[in-house]
Amino acid sequence: MIDVGQGDSELIVSPDGFTLLVDAGNSDDDSTVLAYLEQQGITSLDLILASHLHEDHLGGLPGVLEDRPEVAVCYDHGGHYSSSYATAWHDSADHKLRELAEGDTLDLGASMTVDVLHGWEGADNENLNSLVLKLTYGDTTMLLGGDCETSGCENDFDPGAIDVYKVHHHGSSDSSGTQLLEQMEPVLALIPVGQGNSYGHPDQGTLRRLEDAGAEILRTDLDGDLLVVSDGVGVAWESEK
Repeated sequence: MIDVGQGDSELIVSPDGFTLLVDAGNSDDDSTVLAYLEQQGITSLDLILASHLHEDHLGGLPGVLEDRPEVAVCYDHGGHYSSSYATAWHDSADHKLRELAEGDTLDLGASMTVDVLHGWEGADNENLNSLVLKLTYGDTTMLLGGDCETSGCENDFDPGAIDVYKVHHHGSSDSSGTQLLEQMEPVLALIPVGQGNSYGHPDQGTLRRLEDAGAEILRTDLDGDLLVVSDGVGVAWESEK
């Protein structure tokens, strides 16, 4: 999880060496993401995915694509959202852009399975159109779901047991509902959030629910970039702050 302040960005490196970048923060966060890739020795990206079409998730993707034109395929939910940031994303992805829907899978090599649990549903609230991905490697699992909310898309899928949960919607009050947490029983909860943000994220009630679910909570505003490693049996993590 790359610390882009009040935004969202995750880099996945599969056991077979494939790379997937999910989101890249706001429009001025591309330099932060690119610097992180360089720091980690990531010279190429195989796949780029926009979880949904809000600026704090896809704003930095055009800049990343400009710097990394070798990216093979780009993905989003295929729906419509009117903003200059969404237009810039679609223009930069161009012919590389593909649509993902519930039931689809992504190819990150034979060792890892990536299932799409939720996609575009035509909701007026763009958060509820977020792509939700379940990554499975051996006995370990991870859930990435953009800004999915309790009042909408969290009720549309059952991910089963999840070891690492990228907390929906920056830990807002309308995320990480009790039903979802009981389904997942997460070991780690990763919250992408900016210091002193005006939204009050993460919400104290959400933090209590995560704690009650037994999750260890990590936050980019407190812990900086977060590195989680799986050996297919368990997960370990370290903060880079």
